[in-house]
Amino acid sequence: MGASIADLPPLLQRASSDFVRFLGSNGDTGSGIFNASRTTEYRTSSAGILRANNETALANVARFFSPNYTNQSKSESPLVRFSLLAGAAVFATAFVLLRGRSIRFGLLPQIPKFWTNLGRGALVAFFPLALAKCGPGDGDDKESGNDNKKWLQVSAGLYYSCGLREDYTVECWGKNDSEQSTPPSDEFSQISVGPSHACGITMDNSIKCWGDDLYGKIDPPSGNFAQVSVGDAHACGVETYGGIRCWGYDRFSETNPPSDSFKQVSTGRWFTCGIKSDSTVKCWGTNEGDEIRYIPPGKFSQISSGEQHTCSIDRDGMAKCWGSDIGDGRLDPPRQKFTQVSSGGAFTCGLGEDKHVRCWGNNSWGQSNFESETFVQVSAGGKHTCGVMTDGAIKCWGWDYGGATTPP
Repeated sequence: MGASIADLPPLLQRASSDFVRFLGSNGDTGSGIFNASRTTEYRTSSAGILRANNETALANVARFFSPNYTNQSKSESPLVRFSLLAGAAVFATAFVLLRGRSIRFGLLPQIPKFWTNLGRGALVAFFPLALAKCGPGDGDDKESGNDNKKWLQVSAGLYYSCGLREDYTVECWGKNDSEQSTPPSDEFSQISVGPSHACGITMDNSIKCWGDDLYGKIDPPSGNFAQVSVGDAHACGVETYGGIRCWGYDRFSETNPPSDSFKQVSTGRWFTCGIKSDSTVKCWGTNEGDEIRYIPPGKFSQISSGEQHTCSIDRDGMAKCWGSDIGDGRLDPPRQKFTQVSSGGAFTCGLGEDKHVRCWGNNSWGQSNFESETFVQVSAGGKHTCGVMTDGAIKCWGWDYGGATTPP
């Protein structure tokens, strides 16, 4: 449903109408910033592109002003909106003051009334809204729609995500340039998503993959599998008898697993780790960031490898992490018990015994924010996070590039 000026508080309606005259088409000239007859793109100095696609000027401005406005991308983050709005307020203030001084002292010719309307509209509408609407994280979290279908699992990739429905079908959202968000219609028992391809275990225990086929990433071996994990450019699966088979890019022997028996496998960027049948951890592949150098001793129940680091849950429920450490906290989990961990690009999220998600590491895009809801599963992607809540809905947060945090 489109927004209109009527959706705004009464105090802002007149000011917004003034501003529409500037942003919209001026008569028949089509010279406004927003023109309903074409797609307009404009750039901020530091945050990419904001798009207005075949919308009228009135709808664009009313949508932006509306209390129900939500972000659609990182470029519409609270920080960027605040910068845009505050900048416009300063701009308008300068014009109003300049006009007053020019009339008062006769230094400059009177500025046309058009600019006065612009200044009045921007001052009244922009600045209060910038303060009121641009709180931390406002609008960055997205929940799945209420279609009475619950989710069993979610997996976050890079700029897209996929979820497993309660009817065992897969649905994906976000970037789809390599058809990574176009899953097959098969029924699956488990899925795993990487940067540009995804794989899942079908009901006959075989593996089926989709997305970017570079290096043979979506050509899994035949056989019966119990679990699959997708990394940057390779993937590995645990066979039903405990063996591991891998495929895809093999730059650092990340697709050459040992002959041990495993219970779980997790693929990172150019390395792979797994929990053996005796509950110890073994890793293989690159060690350029200490990904496989300092593996902690002991027995573990679950493991997750990210881009250059890995976290695992020990027998006491505590998370232990190792790998590349650049001082962003990705190797420093909170001291509490977890039931599940998921490592992403440069951060990790864990599901606590209280069913709350706690994340650590890089938080440049809000992907490590604390969420107040309770969850049954969490998945850390490249720059965003998704989780299945206790009511069966999916909630995502972080960078919404391509719609990665906007589940259906």
